[in-house]
Amino acid sequence: MQTFIRLSIFPLVIFLLALQDQNRSFVLGALCAWVLLMAVIYKPTRKIKVIAMFGIFVALAVLFWLKLDSSLGRLLIYKISFSIFQDHWLTGIGYGNLGKTYLNEQAAYFAYQPYTEKELLLADNTHYVFNEYYRLLIELGVGILIPLVILFVVLIRLTIQAISTRQSFAYLFASVLISILVASLFSNTFSKSFYWYLWVLQSAISLWLIKLNKNKACLYGNILLTLLTIFAAVSIYKTKQELTNLKYEVRSGEYEVLEIVQRFEKLKPSWYTDPVPILQIQSEFYMQQEEWDKAKQSVESLIHQKPFHLSYAQLGQIYEKLNNKKLAEYYYLKAVYAVPNRFLTRVRLFDFYLKERKYDKAKERGEEIMKLPIKVPSNLVEDIRNKVQYKLNEL
Repeated sequence: MQTFIRLSIFPLVIFLLALQDQNRSFVLGALCAWVLLMAVIYKPTRKIKVIAMFGIFVALAVLFWLKLDSSLGRLLIYKISFSIFQDHWLTGIGYGNLGKTYLNEQAAYFAYQPYTEKELLLADNTHYVFNEYYRLLIELGVGILIPLVILFVVLIRLTIQAISTRQSFAYLFASVLISILVASLFSNTFSKSFYWYLWVLQSAISLWLIKLNKNKACLYGNILLTLLTIFAAVSIYKTKQELTNLKYEVRSGEYEVLEIVQRFEKLKPSWYTDPVPILQIQSEFYMQQEEWDKAKQSVESLIHQKPFHLSYAQLGQIYEKLNNKKLAEYYYLKAVYAVPNRFLTRVRLFDFYLKERKYDKAKERGEEIMKLPIKVPSNLVEDIRNKVQYKLNEL
């Protein structure tokens, strides 16, 4: 009984934390970690192994249906991203480029392909595919499968060998490692934060040292890695606080222009500074100042790093101010198709056609707005619909 408790405690902690966070991927990861721990120590019969595997598939099905819309949204992402893979299956699109590419592909899908109302409502500003291994396949091509398989075999063998020592630390790091590897099949881990790389590396090194019975080295190594993690977390926290303060100041309109520009210069992207929030604030700031060339440069840089449907709309507005109506229309349309369930970008296109006196196109877009299914009811949506209906009546 004592062995059973020792084997169960770490997967149970991960399981409860995942439940608290409503993270289905780590719920499944914790269950898989627990099954592996039990299998290595108790060496169950073939029949018990089959039952355990069946139980995991049942858990997967239950977790799929628990948040059905979320699950269907991921299937839509897999469907759209597969076209990217088909075009670049051999060499991939380059490491880290999926987040820069996906929304453009989604815009093309809703602009040119038949789709269902459910798909329209599920679409969002997506930059991840909720499967880290599939992401690597898209970014690096089919050649990545060989090193991935080798890595998995090595990590699983190492984990089994470490668990066999029956040390509590082995159970801890095996639970963490297996939970992350399984969760990465259904969620974004490594692509969202370098912490996940760090924790996998920490767990793998610790399991290797435990297998070699170098417990002191394992302890000192974990202390060092923990200190590095704390240092990184503090650096990231300070930068995020500065970005938050800067965003509030820009949106309040109460600032000295020169001071804001100088603070932008200090917030250059680094290993711990994501350029995206910096570029978002910069874009907003230069648009407020009506410095359209600088705003254009900031928004284009933002779209290159991580496009959003509102970024396309901002670029449409900038080109409209720069009197390039053709490109303005192009980016307003792209904003609409990138996330087609948004009313705000659709009404901007509608207003653009009215200003350009393209009344047939305005009427077409206005009628689309009135027929658009509502994803989340709000006062803003009602105001937009009332405004559009009023203007349609005048056409």
